[in-house]
Amino acid sequence: MAEEERGKQYQQSDKYAGLVAAEEVSEHTGQWIRSAIYLWPVKPENMQQISFAIGHFLEDTFKILSAMGWMPVIGISIVLGLGFLYWMNLQAKYSRKAQKDGTLI
Repeated sequence: MAEEERGKQYQQSDKYAGLVAAEEVSEHTGQWIRSAIYLWPVKPENMQQISFAIGHFLEDTFKILSAMGWMPVIGISIVLGLGFLYWMNLQAKYSRKAQKDGTLI
């Protein structure tokens, strides 16, 4: 009898294949309780297209970066260096002001 119910559950689950759903297991009986909250239909073809699109985008991006050689590294280093110099300039300005006002810690 229990095997027949399991067979029915599997037949029902085939009906809902590819749908995102919430399923719960009852703590007392150990049986599946199907909560019919289906968010959206998910087809394997759509997920594969999304995954491949992300993969192709990343591959093309890395091809561009590798073709640029050291230019991205040099550019980022220059931006970081200029930011550091700007920050140190502001810090010196604030230190001079604090020393003048007598609030230097």
